[in-house]
Amino acid sequence: MTRETRTLEYRRRLGQAFFEDGRVMLEGLKDAVSQLRNSDQPAGLLNQAFRHAHSLKSEASFLGLNELFEQAHALEEYLALARSGDVERVGGVRTLVDAVKAVQRAFVEAEQSLRSRTDASDLEAHPSTQSGTVITGPRPGGLQRLTRFERRVLREAQERGESLYRIRGEIVEPEPMLYARVYLVICNLERIVNVVKTNPPVEEVTDALRGFEILCTAEIDPDTIADSISIAAVENVRVERRSYEHFFAAADSEDDGYRSGFLAGLREVDLAMPTRKYERLCLYTDELQRELAGLYRAVQHDKRLPDTAIERKLAAAARMAGVVERTVTETSKVYLYGVFDELQAVVARLGRELGKPIRLKTSGGELTAFLPLARILAESLAHLVRNAVDHGIELPDDRAAAGKPEYGEIRVDAELRDRRTVIKVSDDGRGIDERAARERYRTIFGSEPPQDLFEIVTAPGFTTRADSTAVSGRGVGLDTVRHTLETVLGARVEMQTRVGGGVTFSLALSGGARLVSVLVARFGEERFAVPASEILETVRLDLRYLSHDHLGGSYYRFNGRDLPLLSVTPVGAVEELDAGRLFGVVTQLSDRPVVILADELISEETVVRDEQRHNFVHSQTLGIAVRLLVPLQLRV
Repeated sequence: MTRETRTLEYRRRLGQAFFEDGRVMLEGLKDAVSQLRNSDQPAGLLNQAFRHAHSLKSEASFLGLNELFEQAHALEEYLALARSGDVERVGGVRTLVDAVKAVQRAFVEAEQSLRSRTDASDLEAHPSTQSGTVITGPRPGGLQRLTRFERRVLREAQERGESLYRIRGEIVEPEPMLYARVYLVICNLERIVNVVKTNPPVEEVTDALRGFEILCTAEIDPDTIADSISIAAVENVRVERRSYEHFFAAADSEDDGYRSGFLAGLREVDLAMPTRKYERLCLYTDELQRELAGLYRAVQHDKRLPDTAIERKLAAAARMAGVVERTVTETSKVYLYGVFDELQAVVARLGRELGKPIRLKTSGGELTAFLPLARILAESLAHLVRNAVDHGIELPDDRAAAGKPEYGEIRVDAELRDRRTVIKVSDDGRGIDERAARERYRTIFGSEPPQDLFEIVTAPGFTTRADSTAVSGRGVGLDTVRHTLETVLGARVEMQTRVGGGVTFSLALSGGARLVSVLVARFGEERFAVPASEILETVRLDLRYLSHDHLGGSYYRFNGRDLPLLSVTPVGAVEELDAGRLFGVVTQLSDRPVVILADELISEETVVRDEQRHNFVHSQTLGIAVRLLVPLQLRV
C-alpha cells in the first residue's frame, strides 16, 4: 500500500469514526431535548444536551465543518441561556427542537461533503501528497496560520474567559495506524476542551509521523489536560498556556487583503546586522527616549514657559521616541515558549540515556525576555534541568520503593510578580541531604562548610559525586549558574529542598533588564564603563604624541589626526602621569572621535544596567556599581 493510499484510507476512517460518534451524540441530543416538554426537573436534560452540542461543535471545528459548527454553536448558545434561567428564555422547547433539526441537517450535509472530499481526485490535489513530502512532525508555525473561521473560534473562547493551550506530543514507537492514535488523543481531549487546530492536519497523518501539536481552549488547568491524554505510543505530552494576542498578531499579519505598496507581499522583514550595531541601536534608542522625556518634563515644569510650539514639538518627539523604543524592544524579545521547548528536548534525551522516564511541565511561556538575556537564561535553566535529571530524579525502582509515581516530574513555571519575572525550576526527586552535603564539603575543601546549604552547593568546585559523568558532576555547575544569574543577569536566586521531596530553585529577574557589553576601566580613583559598541580601539598612549592648544585643551595624535583627550576626573598636566600605565579608549562623539584617558583596562563584561541608577552598571569583576559613559552624551 502506497503512502498516498494510506493517507486516503486514514481520512476515510477518520470521517467514519467522527460520524459514527456524531450519530450517537445527535440521538442523545434529540432525546434530551424532546424529554424537556414533560420534565419537572430539566437541569439534568439541559446539561446532557449541552454536552452533546458542545462535543459536536468542537469536533466540527476540528474537522473544518463550518456549517455544522455554526449550527451546533447556535444550539449551544441557546442551551447555555436555558441552563442559566429557564427554557422559556429562549422561546421554549420549540426553539430548541428547531435548533436541533438545523444541527441534524448540517450533520447530514457535512457527512456527504466529507465523503466527497476523500475521493481520489481530492487526494491528487492535496498538497501533502502532491508534493511527495513525507510529514514527520508539526510544520513550523503551522498553528499560527489561522483561518478567519479559526480566529473567530479563538475570539469567542477568549470572550468566554477560556485559556488558550498548545499541546505537543511525540509518537515514540512505530505504529501502523497512526491516524487512530492521533484521533484518540483528539477524542479524549474533546471531552474537556475545544480543539481549534492540529499541526499537521489529521488528514496529512502518515506512518512517518513522529510528533504533533494541538491548539485548544479550555476552562481547566494544564495538568488536567495532560492527564486526559493516556494513549499507547503517545509520550512526552506537554501542555503550555499560550497568549491569544500572540496568535491574533501572527494571523492578522497574514490577512493582507487591504495591503498595497512595496512591502505588501511580505509577512516579515528579516534584517541582519553586526552585533555591535544592534547593541548601539538598543543603547541609543533607550537613551533617546529618556533624554526627550526628561527634556519635556523640564519644559513643562518651567513656569516661565507657557504652552508653546517648542513644548508641543518636544511632546511629539517624546511620543515618537517611545514608539521607536517599543518597536526595538518588542522586536528584540522572545517568548519563553522557545526556551521551554529547548528544555523539553534536553529532558527527553537525558531521560532516555539514563533510563529515567521523566515529564517536564511548563507554564508562563507567554512571558517574554530581552533576546540576549533569553539566551543566557536558557543556558542556566538547561543546566538546572540537567542537574535535576541526573542528581534529583531517582531511577524507576528507587521511585517505586519510595512510593512515588514511575514518571519523575520537573516543572518550570514563570510568572510576573512586582514587575519581575519569577521562574521556578522544581523536581520531585530525592532532594539534597544536608548532612551528606556538609560531609562532602569537608572532604573536598578540608574546612568547615558555611551555615547556608545554598552556599555549600554553589561553592566553586563542590559536587556531591566522587566521579563525574557525561551529564554533570564536575563541580563547575551550580556555582557557574548562580554567578551568571546573579552577576550577569542581576537576578535574585533562592533554593529550597527537602530530603525525598525534591529541590526548587527560584529566579527573580528584573522585567526591564537590558544587557549591555562594556569595557570596565579605571582612571585615578574613578572606575567607569564604556559600551563596547562605542569603542573604536584601545591604545597604549605614547606621550610623544601629546599636544595642547592655547585654551589648555589636550590632544593625542592617532591615525594622523589630533583627537581631544577626555578625562573622567579632573587632571593636571598629562605629562606628569605614569606614561607606562596610560591607556586611551578611542570612541566616536557626534562629529569626531575622541580619546578617553585610563590608567587600567580592567575587563570586558556583559552587564545589566542599574534600574534605579540608569547611568550605572554592576561590574562582575569589581563587584561594585560603576558609572556608564555614553559617548554621545559626553562633552569635549
